[in-house]
Amino acid sequence: DMMIRVIFVAMFLISATQSTRAESGCAGENVFRRADKLHMLFADVEIDGKQMLAVIDTGATHTIIHGIGEPAALTGYVTKSISLNVFGRAGPKRHFLDVPIQVGDCGVRRRGVIETDLSIFPSFELWKFQSFVGMNYLRDFSLKISYKYGHRLFFSPVERIEGEGIPLVMTRTYARIPVRLAGEVALDCIVDTGMDDALALPPNIIQQLERLGHIRKVGQKTVFTGRGPVQDQRYILRVAQLGKRQFQNIPVGVAEQGYIGLRFFDGFDCLFDFPRERLYLNGEATSGRPMFPVDASGLGVAFGPDLRASVRKIESGYPASTTRIQVGDRLLELDGVSVEELSILEIRSRLSQAGSDVTLTLESKAGHYNIDLPLDRPYEYPPKWEPEDPHAAPRPFPNLDEPAKSN
Repeated sequence: DMMIRVIFVAMFLISATQSTRAESGCAGENVFRRADKLHMLFADVEIDGKQMLAVIDTGATHTIIHGIGEPAALTGYVTKSISLNVFGRAGPKRHFLDVPIQVGDCGVRRRGVIETDLSIFPSFELWKFQSFVGMNYLRDFSLKISYKYGHRLFFSPVERIEGEGIPLVMTRTYARIPVRLAGEVALDCIVDTGMDDALALPPNIIQQLERLGHIRKVGQKTVFTGRGPVQDQRYILRVAQLGKRQFQNIPVGVAEQGYIGLRFFDGFDCLFDFPRERLYLNGEATSGRPMFPVDASGLGVAFGPDLRASVRKIESGYPASTTRIQVGDRLLELDGVSVEELSILEIRSRLSQAGSDVTLTLESKAGHYNIDLPLDRPYEYPPKWEPEDPHAAPRPFPNLDEPAKSN
């Protein structure tokens, strides 16, 4: 079954720049687009012969199509009614069987397609996303994410990249990565390219890490789900290990299962080789920016179809909440640079530099105005962790060539 997952739609940005040809594999010339301003993977796909823009979502079990309130998108297929939680909304859904799906000129696969209402996400409605391609299609292919020339997506069924090979735990519904969290605490986390966050953990694992002093609650964040905006509890995790790599001070949200999202892999070239059950990582985080940009402004910014950036939310307790900035104001420049020239990663990096001031140029109904915004957070990042007891018995990370089991 599909589990309720938090999708951070408020920060979804998109660039209508020229399509780019994939370097190799089965991508057609006009299929894959640059997504420097969208921290999400998307592509042109064909479902039942109909072209549409789709999110590439490894966190979705099924392929999902928008069809509520419109004439049936699929006709002539056997259907059955199933009850699922889809993006936080439970209830009966129409399930179309053996529908042909194709991403670019990759192989056609006949898979089940769930019909639901995607307009519950304002950004999806705004950008006319019509479907999610899920693991029932993606599991037959290798998924490559490259940051060399911006955030790009490729399908490459035979290629591999240089770097460390980490085992994937493939199940009927998901691909999972063994993540070592602290000592003997480990979890097989679902690979979720539809989650614009680094890591989400279930409450029982968070409680266990709190007892060990390896995670710290730092507040709440407004996120958007199928039930509308909700306040998500936020934590900072001291350390996590993926293969032989250790990551420190990771932002963490809460979910019913463990999820690992796109922000965890920012700055790496990644190849998710689903058929061979391996993940390859190459490179380090891009120099000059934090591995995990943690906002210090309180501004939620998104681009519209006209490629104009606007303020979509303002978090209380942050510097922006005490200024004249209002939801709906257009953001024109950061430190004198037009936001149209910046990627989402560059914007997040600049707004995460606590202790500095950023000069914003905005536009409201009353006209243009400038603000020198001091960047700060209502909590310390990175936290000051208590040193581990030097007399305690060493707790080496086990061999991660073996799948981890949650405690």
